[in-house]
Amino acid sequence: MNLVEQTRAFFADDGPLARDIGEGYVARPSQVEMAVAVAQAITDREHLFVEAPTGTGKSYAYGVPAALYASGGDISRMAGISPDDVVDVTPMRRVVIATANIALQEQLIHKDLPALRRMLRPFTVAIAKGVGNYLCVSALRKDPVTRAYEIDEVVGTDPELAHQAPQLAAWAEQTSTGDVGELPFSPDYRLWRHYSTSSDDCKGSKGCSYAKQCHVLHARAMVKQAHIVVTNYNLLCLDLAYGRHVLGEYDLLICDEAHRFAHVARDTYGASFGAKRIAKIAELVEHRQENLVQDVGRRTHVFFDRLEQYARSDAYDGVSLERANICKGHEDLCMSLELLLGELQKVSNELLVEIQDARDDGVGEEGLRSKHAQLRKLHRSGTWLHKYIFTIRAAMALNRRYVYSINVNDDRPVKLEARLLDPGHILDETLFCRDAHTTVVATSATLAANASMDFQLRQLGCAAARELVVASPFDYERQARLVVPNTMPDPKNDGYASAVSQHVFDVLERVDGKILCLFTSRKRLNMTYGLLQANPDLLYGRELLAQGSGANRTLMKRFKAHDRAVLLGTLSFWEGFDAPGMRAVVIDRVPFPMMSDPVHKTLSRRDGFGDYSLPQAIITLKQGFGRLIRRTTDHGSIVILDRRLLSAKYGSDIISALPKAPLDTSLDVLGEPTPRVLA
Repeated sequence: MNLVEQTRAFFADDGPLARDIGEGYVARPSQVEMAVAVAQAITDREHLFVEAPTGTGKSYAYGVPAALYASGGDISRMAGISPDDVVDVTPMRRVVIATANIALQEQLIHKDLPALRRMLRPFTVAIAKGVGNYLCVSALRKDPVTRAYEIDEVVGTDPELAHQAPQLAAWAEQTSTGDVGELPFSPDYRLWRHYSTSSDDCKGSKGCSYAKQCHVLHARAMVKQAHIVVTNYNLLCLDLAYGRHVLGEYDLLICDEAHRFAHVARDTYGASFGAKRIAKIAELVEHRQENLVQDVGRRTHVFFDRLEQYARSDAYDGVSLERANICKGHEDLCMSLELLLGELQKVSNELLVEIQDARDDGVGEEGLRSKHAQLRKLHRSGTWLHKYIFTIRAAMALNRRYVYSINVNDDRPVKLEARLLDPGHILDETLFCRDAHTTVVATSATLAANASMDFQLRQLGCAAARELVVASPFDYERQARLVVPNTMPDPKNDGYASAVSQHVFDVLERVDGKILCLFTSRKRLNMTYGLLQANPDLLYGRELLAQGSGANRTLMKRFKAHDRAVLLGTLSFWEGFDAPGMRAVVIDRVPFPMMSDPVHKTLSRRDGFGDYSLPQAIITLKQGFGRLIRRTTDHGSIVILDRRLLSAKYGSDIISALPKAPLDTSLDVLGEPTPRVLA
């Protein structure tokens, strides 16, 4: 059987999935449709973009054909094979699955892919994460007295840190993988930095005395051998930029949560740095070029002082440097930095000679570790410095491929930031073009806007791809209700924020059970949270949870555990959050891109409302809508507190892009059963 036939057979009534689930198995038509489309795209070597709504079962829909492809499996040989059977770990074909959400990565690694491995021919799986996600053995073996003192200083009187510290210490001594994802909690960064390292500070395989015990090196070796690698978009973008030396060669890429890909790429291919970072690099040559280091320090501080003064002036709009070319006139800084870059190269070359001479004299690698570690730091520092010089020069010339902004606040040094506006041209050259020899399957619950995927294709630089929108397994006409209250003022009205809070209170009164409130503004969230804290009777016995009052993971866990709770969250809760059994989701307004974000503001101005702001808002709003119905037994209401959906010309475009739920314009209907209950 070919790949398409094998995929169909897997989901058949007598196939491996049916045998695994047992009595009661019913194939999901949308899941099968997507899986077959993925298998066909792999066979034909064509890119595929699939919108698969919540409940489709995307991970199996792309996971089955991907696993069959990677392992070279034959469906006729699946029965009776133990997952412990020995397999050739040298991949014939390699697959990378990239996601934007840590929870989904963990689900794939620990649940979905192991289940497929049990049902199919065995294949190997690994997860690729950044260096900072692993325990550093060198940091752990640091002087114990000093380390204990530093951790005690961090913990202080903080009860949460006091709770985490002993658990983290015990785990560090017994873990076999060093993967922070093993922990049942997300360690506070103030603690975790004493157990981990960064890519800049890592000494590397030749420079570290604990290289043989290194969790990062072990994980990377597993990645290079695996049939299927699960990773995040940041690491994927870095891998593409470095010629696939991070993840190794692969010819099939699955992009889940693909609506986030372009956003991550903009950040990854940009830069963010300040005077402190440059000074740290300069210290590497201070022993031989003191005058140069002083010159770099002086010019750097002049440059960043000027940026800070401008950022704090009335002339700066808080978004970008377009109004005044504030970076112009600092060619002297770039020349000094280039001299510094030259010195770094000289020191590196001298170190290479010293290392070779030592080897010729019979010195073993153990005796050369410190030199290798220094050489690694010089190379990485040179790479970063080259990027900073390019960024400053690009900012001086106002290179329109980037958007520049100043990050300034009261408790941190000022930074210059540059973000790539159109990552599509890089992704086209490294991923989507024919010469890349990679088939890309991109999927998400929200890829289409106005019945088209043109927006996503344009963002990612994909010139041509098959498109598929599979039907939702949920009956929104019976399970859900969309309410857009006509009593709300226009969002530009001074009384809008107060009206949002009042309407949230009205929903809490009318709807029983747990409720999620999604805000586009932290200010409006805090206002509503403060009023509910001051007036607990408005909660009607619910537990009150709000973003900022605890770690997001803790808030999600508590919300899921309670039948009666209300959770207030901003954009980080709009997606990747699964809490079945909600009775209502309240959204404060249509989530148009925030003009306080330099990228959004620039793209909105350049591409226009219809080609950027509107499709971006539709995709985000569909994500928020998708929080409500997670199972066929769920029922409830989506309340959007933005009357522009009723009055503005674009309102009908947005409503038509949402799941087809009955529309009402009064909160009074919330006291009535949803259509599902009436049915």
